[in-house]
Amino acid sequence: YVLFASLIALFVYYFRAKIKPILFQIGYRAYISKVGHLFFKRYQMTTENKSYVPHSVFEPATFDFKSFYIQPISILGDNYSYLIVDKKTNQAGVVDPADPLVVLSVLKDNSHLKLTHILTTHKHWDHAGGNKMIAAQMPDLKVVGGWNEDAAAVNQMVKEGDKFTIGADTHVGVLEVPCHTAGHVLYKIDEALFTGDTLFTGGCGRFFEGNAEQMHRNLNEVIANMDNNTRVFCGHEYSIGNLEFGLWVEPDNEAIQNKLLWARQRREKRLSTLASTVEEEKQINPFMRLTQPSVLRKLRKLGHSDLSPL
Repeated sequence: YVLFASLIALFVYYFRAKIKPILFQIGYRAYISKVGHLFFKRYQMTTENKSYVPHSVFEPATFDFKSFYIQPISILGDNYSYLIVDKKTNQAGVVDPADPLVVLSVLKDNSHLKLTHILTTHKHWDHAGGNKMIAAQMPDLKVVGGWNEDAAAVNQMVKEGDKFTIGADTHVGVLEVPCHTAGHVLYKIDEALFTGDTLFTGGCGRFFEGNAEQMHRNLNEVIANMDNNTRVFCGHEYSIGNLEFGLWVEPDNEAIQNKLLWARQRREKRLSTLASTVEEEKQINPFMRLTQPSVLRKLRKLGHSDLSPL
């Protein structure tokens, strides 16, 4: 038995570089399957039995635009959902309502609103996990999601360039950004951009189903070419960790230093760090600064000598 255990240990040690990605893929495939959904529902049930304490408080409580306003909603451990309200009609859409009880409670407190759309950025349960429960209570609800994603309860599949309208004047555009997942989409309304798990304040999402080339395109071709004033409404409160990484990459970047100080002060009071802008991300996000000399120096210092694609 001891000899057998020792051989297994040696095997794992020797082949750990090959085993690790295999184990990761097994775990990931389980997470996005019905098995993962069962675990997510169990997590939801445990949180339902506790008094709800949001991970973030919002100041301001809403973000105002010409024809609509956005009300962020703090859900789960660090996720953000967003209520988008058309001013003329009080019809609304909600982005990634993964905690349906919290979202439904917000709608109950705003009984003058009529929910007409769910906007799903991608299939992960911490984004799409509330779709079925909300849709079951509202049979006419349009549940929007990427055509290549298979997100829960989606009944209106969209692709690059598609547009749809919430209420009278809130016109939503769709952008395909495969990488975090194969069918991840962004939703853009005027100068508001809902980025899901593609772009965060100071960072980007993991490459679960894509590669670095795809994420580079998403950030530095699709998003970077938008108007600098575009507000970024991301899927998680990850700002401090992302900015700490950015400062490790660029220790002398004053924009990152100032943003990190501001974010720490906000989080000490449990205040949200929403919402950055495209212009700000170009100053603080290392993944959108790949041609900057300071970032290139860091990459070369880490041994990455072939930077020709940049």
